[in-house]
Amino acid sequence: MQFTEEIQELAEELEYKPVEIYEYIRNNFKYEPYFGSLKGAQETLFEKAGNDFDLASLLISLLRTSGIKSRYVYGEIIVPIDKAMGWLGVKDPWVAGNIFATMGVPARMLVVNGKPYGLRLEHCWVEAQLNYDIDLGRKNPVSKDLTWIPMDPSYKILEYNNPVKLEEEVPLDVDSLMGEIRASANIDTITGAVTGMDTTIINQALEDYGTRTNNWIEENLGDSATIGEVFPFKWIKPKVSGGFAPVLPYDVTKKKESILKFLMNSGIR
Repeated sequence: MQFTEEIQELAEELEYKPVEIYEYIRNNFKYEPYFGSLKGAQETLFEKAGNDFDLASLLISLLRTSGIKSRYVYGEIIVPIDKAMGWLGVKDPWVAGNIFATMGVPARMLVVNGKPYGLRLEHCWVEAQLNYDIDLGRKNPVSKDLTWIPMDPSYKILEYNNPVKLEEEVPLDVDSLMGEIRASANIDTITGAVTGMDTTIINQALEDYGTRTNNWIEENLGDSATIGEVFPFKWIKPKVSGGFAPVLPYDVTKKKESILKFLMNSGIR
């Protein structure tokens, strides 16, 4: 955790309110699937991206700057496979599992009858000591008791646009282009060295493809075509509930008591 000037200014901007702090991070910071602490709170704020540990560090830094007790929680969770795909922004369940595995996150696919139904993985989130009623600004709070409320700024669902498929509407004959390039070059069949390649063939092909693409967009989408109609991109589905749920949006199978030791060993700040 860090309590830099930028973090203190952000906490003040968010009026030291836990709901606003949590939703700001949850809705505006990209989740990156890697394991352990890598950036710390300040770098996560600067890049507006981080994994579960680093986003937790930023959230706790902002909460503690606001005078709110908060702590790391580390455990094992199960995320339904459709939610895991939405979380990572992919459309294939096995790709979701492979992303976690290749990035070093302890995770395994849960399979029933040969079909994936969930991912079990180790994960970090936050608990803050709050009063439901008072912290939500209710005029007549039922109780003044504080309780530990779970919140996970890293878990979010990505939405997609549906752009036109330019590769289908404006195809590029790659095989033919490669044939022209090879024909213009001298290729040493022993060493594989290439000399004398006519680069104007590539430049002309790219220029022609750009012209054909622009013409297709103007003819079919008009001058008012937006980037979202042409290029694929993803964005975070915002959460503006104005409150906290009493449970996390996934199943927690167990909490690990060695959280402090693990975080220190992982270099968390």
